[in-house]
Amino acid sequence: MEHPAIEDPGGRGAVLFASVEKSKRQAVVGACERCRSKKIKCDGQRPCSTCTKKNVRCIFTVEANESHQEARKRKFGEVSQAHNEAQDVLSAIANSDEKTALELFNGIRRGQSVAAILRDSRKGSESRAQDLDHQQRRKLFIMALVHSTAPLRDVIALGTAVLNGSIQLSLPTPDAYAPVRDTIVYLESIGQLLQVADPDITTLPLIGTYENNSLHHVIEDGIDHGPVVWVSATPWLNFNISDIAASHLISIFLHINNPFWRYVKQDLFVKAMRSGDRNSKYCSPLLVNSILALASQSSEIDESFSVPGDLLSRGDHFHKEALRLRALEEGHASLTNIQALMILSME
Repeated sequence: MEHPAIEDPGGRGAVLFASVEKSKRQAVVGACERCRSKKIKCDGQRPCSTCTKKNVRCIFTVEANESHQEARKRKFGEVSQAHNEAQDVLSAIANSDEKTALELFNGIRRGQSVAAILRDSRKGSESRAQDLDHQQRRKLFIMALVHSTAPLRDVIALGTAVLNGSIQLSLPTPDAYAPVRDTIVYLESIGQLLQVADPDITTLPLIGTYENNSLHHVIEDGIDHGPVVWVSATPWLNFNISDIAASHLISIFLHINNPFWRYVKQDLFVKAMRSGDRNSKYCSPLLVNSILALASQSSEIDESFSVPGDLLSRGDHFHKEALRLRALEEGHASLTNIQALMILSME
């Protein structure tokens, strides 16, 4: 059964609805402090009409179109950030040296912002870290240089130049010294360290010029990648032996035999052998053959064998040649003759 529709000829429902809507309080997002404390209506204008009529200062603690809850969240974030920044400043002062702490304190007294103070502190920390790294590199390099077998004049020359900054030199990192740790440091080792830091380097400043092949055999993994000392076999040897083999045996002698007995002064001997001057006071065919005879005992390259595969024949050909040359030197006293005899007696 259908009910007849109720008519509203005067539109009384619409009028009532409009009246209710009109009577509703128009809420604002955030009231000013005075209206909020007195619990009176605030129109949200800045300044609001109520404060304007009363001729009092209108204060808002919220941003435009921001609720009080949103304002509280924003204020909490601002306070938390300020607290963290203040803690960072205190930490920077507490962990700095006297000079840096005083600079930070003076920044506070000058009214610098916390952000500016922290920015200056970070810049200072980075600068100090770079200075410490440079100082550590210089210290390690000087220590390696002093402990090396390089001549004292070269140690003083290069060490002084590094300390006073008169030469532009990229120094090795602390990790680069691992291959020479707990070992005898030779002049060639210093060259290797410098080339690790600067691959384009071909000279040891204030010491001398070296061929590229004397520097590129860098030991980074503890494995022997080639002779440490590079020399030429001619004009010292009559055998058909390559420069690589001669360098290998000379390196063995200088690293294994010579450190304990000091038969030769390494820098003078190597320099004289590289010069190729048979009249040198520090190198001679007799001395070179004696050295190779002794070094062959600790080598297994083909050139160290007189009879291929026979371990007992290692160095025999160098030994016999040394004895032949010694006979030719009979009655002639020289430094190289004495050194050669000492080496032959230990073979």
